[in-house]
Amino acid sequence: MIRRSRILGMALFLACSPAMAQVPAAPGSEGMPSTDSIHFEVPDTGSPLANLMLGGAAAKATWMQDLKRLMEMGAHAPLNLVVEGRSEHVTRKAVKAALDSFKGRQLPYLNLTLVGDPKRGENLRSQAEALGARYQVQPSGR
Repeated sequence: MIRRSRILGMALFLACSPAMAQVPAAPGSEGMPSTDSIHFEVPDTGSPLANLMLGGAAAKATWMQDLKRLMEMGAHAPLNLVVEGRSEHVTRKAVKAALDSFKGRQLPYLNLTLVGDPKRGENLRSQAEALGARYQVQPSGR
């Protein structure tokens, strides 16, 4: 809980900071999270079976509001957001649910990086790009 509050607080600080608003995408940085990225760690239960159940309910989890608020910042100011978690299944479901919540809206300043299995992560590319976001998948080091 403390970590999520710190992440959200830092994200709000950086998003409101003039320096953050002026950070352009680095040339040649495709597929690599920027050093100016905000990292959001999707929680998991520690149990593979429970994670399958959590993946199905991710859209209703209270921490999803934090993820959606961060992503929404990409509608108004440049934001490099890296989303990762110990359970790739839960992380993908969370990102999908968050993207679903923005249907009909645009996130033109969002640079979204999903950390996980590139083959499975690519399934979200068209959904993210339809919102105007830049999307990439970074293989997990786990």
